Amino acid sequence: MTIKLEFTFENEREVVEFLKGKDFKGESVTKAIDCKDVLKEIEDNKKAVAVPTSETAYTFPQLQKAAAELARAGKRDELKDIINSFGAAAITDIPEDRYNDLALKIREAGGVI
Repeated sequence: MTIKLEFTFENEREVVEFLKGKDFKGESVTKAIDCKDVLKEIEDNKKAVAVPTSETAYTFPQLQKAAAELARAGKRDELKDIINSFGAAAITDIPEDRYNDLALKIREAGGVI
């Protein structure tokens, strides 16, 4: 019997912590897989996802949600630096034609969008 479950995590470390000690085909996950391999695969998948740059592909609500999640993940200062890098004091000050760039920077900081 196969059961597929889907979980949402704030960052890669949460994935590793979740997997540690779980039973995996009779072995604990820490024995079945190397956590470093999990982190590498996650990082490789992040790099493989391209952010469109020719057309604005994101809406303000999508960016706002991703930014809020980044702040909740303890990266408030990093988020401020990202916003300031656009010459803006607040995310609302960033022009729509820069939304793709903002999405890319949010992803680079560990945000999900």
